[in-house]
Amino acid sequence: MKKIYYLRLWLIAAMLSIAYSASAYDVEVNGIYYNLCHIGVTASVTSGDGNYVGEVVIPSEIKVKEMTYIVDEIDSYAFYECSDLTSVTIPNSVTKIGDSAFYGCSGLTSVIIPNSVTTIDSEAFGYCSNLISVTIPESVISIWANAFDGTAWYDNLPDGLIYIGKIAFKYKGTMPDNTSINIKDGTNIIAGGAFEDCFGLTSVTIPNSVTKITYSAFCGCTGLTSVTIPNSVTEIEEGVFYGCSGLTSVTIPNSVTSIDNGAFDGCIRLATVTIPSSVTKIGRGAFNKTAWYDNQPDGLMYIGKVLYKYKGVMPDNTSITIKDGTINITSEAFEYCTGLTSVTIPNSVTEIADCLFYECSGLTSVIIPNSVTEIGEMAFEGCSGLTSLTIGNSVKYIGHWAFALCSGLTSLIIPNSVTSIGYAAFAGCEGLTSVIIPNSVTEIGEMAFWGCSRITKITIPKTVKCIGPSAFACNDKLQVYVEWNNPSDETLSFDQQPFSDKIMQYGALYVPTGTKALYEQYDPWRNFFNIKEYTPSGIEEIEAEGGVTIGVEGGKIVVNGAGDTKVEVFGTNGAAVYSGSADNLPELAAGIYIVRVGSTVKKVAIAK
Repeated sequence: MKKIYYLRLWLIAAMLSIAYSASAYDVEVNGIYYNLCHIGVTASVTSGDGNYVGEVVIPSEIKVKEMTYIVDEIDSYAFYECSDLTSVTIPNSVTKIGDSAFYGCSGLTSVIIPNSVTTIDSEAFGYCSNLISVTIPESVISIWANAFDGTAWYDNLPDGLIYIGKIAFKYKGTMPDNTSINIKDGTNIIAGGAFEDCFGLTSVTIPNSVTKITYSAFCGCTGLTSVTIPNSVTEIEEGVFYGCSGLTSVTIPNSVTSIDNGAFDGCIRLATVTIPSSVTKIGRGAFNKTAWYDNQPDGLMYIGKVLYKYKGVMPDNTSITIKDGTINITSEAFEYCTGLTSVTIPNSVTEIADCLFYECSGLTSVIIPNSVTEIGEMAFEGCSGLTSLTIGNSVKYIGHWAFALCSGLTSLIIPNSVTSIGYAAFAGCEGLTSVIIPNSVTEIGEMAFWGCSRITKITIPKTVKCIGPSAFACNDKLQVYVEWNNPSDETLSFDQQPFSDKIMQYGALYVPTGTKALYEQYDPWRNFFNIKEYTPSGIEEIEAEGGVTIGVEGGKIVVNGAGDTKVEVFGTNGAAVYSGSADNLPELAAGIYIVRVGSTVKKVAIAK
């Protein structure tokens, strides 16, 4: 356990060193700095090398190397403490203003937020002390109650419950003890933190017009004893009633489908909870430190179609079959369950949640069913005993750190449904010797395969448009095969160097025949000491030592030297076709197949 902990600290330190060496922005256009999203062809305004001063007019779009990017966001801290900024024009293309985006811009006196904006995050205009005029459109459906704290505009508003259009924005001033509040009819949204730490609030009436109670809306309201959630609400957001220690019971209406992270965490007197069958997703820690949760028996806790958590200490050598019909498994449900050795996930589950099997070091094999579309962040991180992994052919996204430090994995087949591999998704998988990246992948995140020191060959398909820093900082002698005929394609994006200096010095880059001269002109490819040409065949093989050979004879797959090692055959979409001994391999239809025998993986083509 300590080894995993320190390895992760090492990886984080390496990532931070890369992050701090990076530029704070991608491009600068006419004095404004932007980060670019090449897949969505959008741009966000960000902080630059110096302060923004005077009048800033943000355009609705920018052109970079003949590509047009829509400006859709103002990043967190973009104009942070730019005290010499006197005015800003926000275009109709912007949909979000991030955390502290204009915090401390004391030179601003007025701002008009266009009706394209839907989200204004925490302290977005906080402590813009001279900001006296603010125009907020009804398009805004998510706003933090502290978005305008410390501004002249906010200071001049009267005490009490403040409304902005159809939003209950904030309770201003000190709330008297034993206060009961009726939110007015027609209100659609209760803003994030609207009643945060209003200790005097004892009851609140929420009208049926409210469809959204935003995160932390009643956080820390220790005097709140009762609340009726109307049937118009579909989601109870993160931390909405966090720390409401006076609540004793709650009835969740059957309109609600989702209860987010920590929604009732710390409601220590909450002994009665009614949860309808409409709820299909419950976030991690939603009922932590409540009397209701503490009174539940140890073992698997099901709430309707949700597997909420494994409660208590799991015995060693435990095998679990999750019951059919389960739609969602809550984040962290099996976190630190080191006694878990195998788990069967039914086809009804649609997502592998964040930290679901985090540091389940005893887990040896997992089959992710075809019903799953996303593997969350750190879902299997630290599962060092995991030696067999099958990823279902509907998975589109593999999250950040999803399989990091799974040192027991030796081979990996990513199905043809995956489009994005998150940062550090397989970082520290020291046992991994072979990886096949399908041509569905468009994005490979930062440090995705960092530290995978035994991988000797990787093929990057031509569908990939974005590769993050140090994505392939692994084996120093890595053979990198690429399929682009035009390395100067403007849609390709490399955030710094995806390969380590040693790979570029001691490894090799294989490029399509006739393109070597082009690759020698463009970053990062020209930094390779050894560039060779090859003819892409569409058939990739990665074979390990051990004498196993895989081929096709007479229209049938033939495996020699496997002994008792299991032979697995997959279609190019990742679906399992055969699993068994080499002697019983079936005749298969014409097509391309992936054959895995231990750490040996090879693509073969059957022609009939």
